[in-house]
Amino acid sequence: MLWWVLVDRELRAAARRAGTWWWRVGGALALCVGALMPALPLLYDAPPAFQGEVLFTALIIPLWFSCWMAGMVLTADSLARERREGTLGLLFLTDLSPATVVAGKLASGSLQALGAVVAALPLLTLPILLGGVSPGQWSRAALVCLLTLWVSLNVGLFCSALNLRVVSALGWTFVVLVILSAIIPMVVGVSLGFLDWHALDFLPAVWTPAGGLFLIGDTAYRSGPGWFWAWAAVQFALGLCAFTGTRMLVDRLWRETDAPARLGTIRKWRAALHQWMRIRNPAERAVWLDRAPYAWRLLRTRGDRWMPWSVLGSMVLLWIWIAWRWEWTVGATWVFLFVGGALVRAVILSQTISVLAEDRREGGAELVATSPQGPEGLWKAHWLALRRLWLWPLLLFTLASCLMGWGLAQRGTSISPHFATSLVLVWADVAALVSAGTWMALSGRSALLSMVLTAGLVWGIPWALMSAAGAVLFVADLMFRSIGQGVGDWVWSPWIYFGMRLGLDLLVGGFAWHQLCRRFRTSLG
Repeated sequence: MLWWVLVDRELRAAARRAGTWWWRVGGALALCVGALMPALPLLYDAPPAFQGEVLFTALIIPLWFSCWMAGMVLTADSLARERREGTLGLLFLTDLSPATVVAGKLASGSLQALGAVVAALPLLTLPILLGGVSPGQWSRAALVCLLTLWVSLNVGLFCSALNLRVVSALGWTFVVLVILSAIIPMVVGVSLGFLDWHALDFLPAVWTPAGGLFLIGDTAYRSGPGWFWAWAAVQFALGLCAFTGTRMLVDRLWRETDAPARLGTIRKWRAALHQWMRIRNPAERAVWLDRAPYAWRLLRTRGDRWMPWSVLGSMVLLWIWIAWRWEWTVGATWVFLFVGGALVRAVILSQTISVLAEDRREGGAELVATSPQGPEGLWKAHWLALRRLWLWPLLLFTLASCLMGWGLAQRGTSISPHFATSLVLVWADVAALVSAGTWMALSGRSALLSMVLTAGLVWGIPWALMSAAGAVLFVADLMFRSIGQGVGDWVWSPWIYFGMRLGLDLLVGGFAWHQLCRRFRTSLG
């Protein structure tokens, strides 16, 4: 069978899905609402060159981040789903090769992403008309997005071949992308700092997909064009290595039943790792089974217990590296607060939905609900386990943020009041994510869709409302010149955004609580 037959089949199957077509419209619309509209206030009475630079920055960063996240959304479950359904071996009853199967899955996953990126790239030409951005910078930005998409999709396929569960594949895809994007350049930067080699200051950017964003500017490109093309070569090689590794894994997976001797050592190490990850403490197990049996479902593995402390430890190391490498304590503190808060929310959302969605899909949630625990015992025990995992890490995260802010205040650096409100938002968002995520996981069939819907409710709606209101007032002020800057400043005030976020957290959390208490049996049925 010719290799492009499977690729053609996967592309046709993807083209028949409605989501493929909606991605093209939704991707460009989300980029306009999420990035273009909030940048409009900065364009008021500004020079055209400055307007072009602001628009280009506001558009390229969310577009690149979407490409970075594409592997988790589109390819992290492609091969894992074939393994769960037992259809992976059927593909090899024909004369298809493992490379053909992987290429077909890659083509199927890349169709939606390419459609969204191609629809959004023309928006990046608007800054060229204003000035401040050259056509060469636009072409390099497009190449950065496409290469980042190439790396992300291949990493998602590689992790999908390694893991059977969708949540494990998503988690490992995220971890590998974080290692490639942050850990490796951090290690390279620290090594260069010890060696004091200033001629290689751009070397850490070459090893991270995010490094292309720092090398696309005209000034950086003219100072050393070789760095940008070295980055492009390294990213293409990373994606190719992930593709080759996926092909080797797929070749071994379908032959596992026929040639178990080849994977004997690998399976022994994997079994030993799974045994070690399980916590075998009879006393603790007996306590939790008496107190809340379903809570032990989340507390019995070391990976789930170490995840909060791993997140907190990684953010502390990031703060130390930024403060020591660039001597930028203020920036390191804000990065710790915002990036750490976003990472905490993302991991809590994943842990809230993953176990419940898996039990819901396999029918375990219905069995637990019919036990003496009752329907409420299921989700209340799950919340108890989440509190056991995250209460102390969240308290330490808040304490560390307060100590960093106090240290900056002692050094004479003014601390914005938004520092305290950001900490309040972390706790409010966590409560809303846990409540809404539990309801979405128990009322739906897809863990990934539940995560997307919950994140959209808590984060997407306030940002869309603020962006739309700000854009309407901005256009009205340009047309009539009668609204005045006071109203515009009031609409774009961070206090309004914080208040909207808090109000929506209360509304979403309360609605999810009501649904869990009143309609839980109906959703499980």
